[in-house]
Amino acid sequence: MLRSVALLITVIFTGHLSADLETIPDNTPDNIGDATKAIDSAMRQFMWRHGVPGAAVAVAVDGEVVYDNGFGWSDVENKIPVTPTSRFRIGSITKPFTAVAILQLIEQGKLSLDDNPFDVIGMGDRIRAPEADPQLRNITIEQCLSHTTGFGHRELGDDPMFQEDHLIRILDLQSRPKNTDLAQYLTTQTLAKRPGTYFDYSNAGYTLLEIVLEQITEHSYEVVIQSQIAEPLGIPDISMGGALPEDRLSDEVVYYSRDPVPRTIRPLDGSAREVPIAYSFPPVVFGGSGGLVTSASSLVKFASDLDRMDRSKLLQEQTIRKMWSPSAATAQYHSQIYPLGEGYGLGWTALLLQDGSIDAEHGGFMGGAMSSKLTKFHDGCVVAVLFNTSDSAATDSRLADAFHAEILFAHAYRLGKIAMSMNETIHP
Repeated sequence: MLRSVALLITVIFTGHLSADLETIPDNTPDNIGDATKAIDSAMRQFMWRHGVPGAAVAVAVDGEVVYDNGFGWSDVENKIPVTPTSRFRIGSITKPFTAVAILQLIEQGKLSLDDNPFDVIGMGDRIRAPEADPQLRNITIEQCLSHTTGFGHRELGDDPMFQEDHLIRILDLQSRPKNTDLAQYLTTQTLAKRPGTYFDYSNAGYTLLEIVLEQITEHSYEVVIQSQIAEPLGIPDISMGGALPEDRLSDEVVYYSRDPVPRTIRPLDGSAREVPIAYSFPPVVFGGSGGLVTSASSLVKFASDLDRMDRSKLLQEQTIRKMWSPSAATAQYHSQIYPLGEGYGLGWTALLLQDGSIDAEHGGFMGGAMSSKLTKFHDGCVVAVLFNTSDSAATDSRLADAFHAEILFAHAYRLGKIAMSMNETIHP
């Protein structure tokens, strides 16, 4: 218990993957069957302790799913359990998908990392208007990918994508903002930092990338992800999430908030409606920054393809290495484990080892709705966890962080290591 608490404190205060393999107990199982029982038992205890309605966990080794299981309820009221095919909102794990799709266009010569996204989407005249901040002309696709555009929170006090009422008022909209409305708003803003010099996590930058994908391909963002990523990998369950409770997709879980107070929203038809907090920031609004829905097994298949760089169906090896190289503005953490540092690359947090191998990860979070984490280890093991609520009832921490502290190394990663050594697979 003390070990788990110490690691939880490390995760909460640093946010680093920091693969502290010393925390793996010495008395862990030494075969797949026992390891499976151990992670099943640990997850059931985790669900009870943290008050989680539903969750899914998947582990892949060298591209093959070796563990895939659901826990708790997909729909509490109707007693529908979570299964391996259950789909969850993945939140900001959408960003790695967006990044891969953008990098594919770059490999095809249809786009450059140095291009200005406003020029690509036909808003170049807006950023060159006399009243526009001249720094907007210096923003690049690469900076959008690495969160170094200079878009800060400024007077809003938060990411503008969470300031729907403000955007509706200032843009004189009759319904909730669309991605192009947000892009128009961004052309009127003064940058908080000089582009390329400072890391400031920006959903808005990924909305620009979403519009870039749609502009170049002449297809919707959902179609781009399905055709360029899902189809080559044979994972057909990736879709854009629905906006309202009745828009829930087939096999998609219900989302639960601990806050019972509803929020008033303006759907795209312009009407006013009260919805649970978990449905107040729908995926259709976040699009390329946080709008996708899929299963845990599809996430590990996606990351596994990229991990096998010389065999990837999605990107060339040199592109993947570029994607998993921290930008100069974000490289920040050095230790004996990651002597070359940790930082945000192009759509992922990357962690570089001395031997040139790479750990990578991305999380997703939406208060009251979901918490998720996708972790790729340098040795070919990939772990994904998805929850249909956001925070622990016991600690008020994000559930993905609690999973990281209590389950990731001691059980999920350990199971992957056993599968590697024994060359066995399981299908619960």
